[in-house]
Amino acid sequence: MADTAGTHSISPRSGQEDKPRKDRIELVVAVLIGVAAVLTAVAVFQGGKVDGNIDRQRTAALSRTLAANDAFNAADAQQAIERDWIFGWITEAANGTAAAEYLETAMPDSVFALADEWMNADDDITDPFSEEAADVYSSYDALPSVGVLIFGDELDAKAECVIFLAQVLGVQGDSFGLSTVFLAISLVTGGIAALLRRRLAQNIVLVTAVTSLVIGAGLLLLGTAEADARREVAPDFYQTVLDQPATADQAIALADELCPSR
Repeated sequence: MADTAGTHSISPRSGQEDKPRKDRIELVVAVLIGVAAVLTAVAVFQGGKVDGNIDRQRTAALSRTLAANDAFNAADAQQAIERDWIFGWITEAANGTAAAEYLETAMPDSVFALADEWMNADDDITDPFSEEAADVYSSYDALPSVGVLIFGDELDAKAECVIFLAQVLGVQGDSFGLSTVFLAISLVTGGIAALLRRRLAQNIVLVTAVTSLVIGAGLLLLGTAEADARREVAPDFYQTVLDQPATADQAIALADELCPSR
């Protein structure tokens, strides 16, 4: 008599059915995390280089600013001596003393030339060292104090240029910082995706991880071009030089003139 007992088929366990997919997900996550970790290290390294360059630029700017201030102080001191020479000579010459001849001999030719030009000029200028005198008297620019003042102005302009370049570097460095953020998101979400069991949740988190990785890698590889960074920084930086709000084109033109790209 045939056995009429029902036979039961043994179906594979759900865990065994999902094992190939689980292995694939783990492989994808491992690759994703590995790539994200390497790119994160690169982003941190590049960001550190930029920060180091910014610190060096700021140190150089401070050094130039201090040197410019020293030059301005030296120019003031030199101009005080030149003023004493000119007014002392005029006073002694008016009194007819021998000191007038001594002062005329002692003072530099450029200082005497300014005194002579000022005394013989037909104008209303009362101070040979005023801004008006600087525009009128041809001998003014030959003064030793003016040379020191020009040197100070050059140092000050260089310091301002270095500060501008540091700010440009800062904008460029921001892309590395932002890249690090997206790569960190990729690392975290990639790790979470490997732990999830529900496919929908796992897929959503995994897509987030891959998207963050792509964005982070793009920011790292492409970054912010120097021209774009200069265009972003220049309007605010140079509007004080123009004494008015600067358009991007005006600011870039001024930046290119005063602080050209390196």
